[in-house]
Amino acid sequence: MPPAWVFEVAWGALYLCIGASAYLFWFGRAVGWASTAGAWALLANLLANRYWTRLYFTYRSVPLAVLDIALLLATGAFYMFCALWHMWDVYYFLAALLFAPYMAWTLFALYLVWRAEQDGSVATAPEPCARRP
Repeated sequence: MPPAWVFEVAWGALYLCIGASAYLFWFGRAVGWASTAGAWALLANLLANRYWTRLYFTYRSVPLAVLDIALLLATGAFYMFCALWHMWDVYYFLAALLFAPYMAWTLFALYLVWRAEQDGSVATAPEPCARRP
């Protein structure tokens, strides 16, 4: 398990990328089914992301956490597909590129869950970094 500060830095960068991706996708100039479906896929992804920590760390339900990761990967892949459907528009292409690190991090989370289960370790949330006054 990586140290706690890695999660803080990574999630800060990931939230910036996700926010920039959502902004570019939302304010892109294309219209049609891919724009609407992609927006709904991103919303579903963000909702599933909200509950993963609770499922894994609070309820310690590995099957539900893995199911949630599968939902995250499916909705994220569909969001990227919808963005790339309009790849002639640079905004949508950049939206897909900015979302890719989050997808990689989600796969890393799946690996960490699998590794914790293989090691038989108990799921505990990483402690926040010590703050200096």
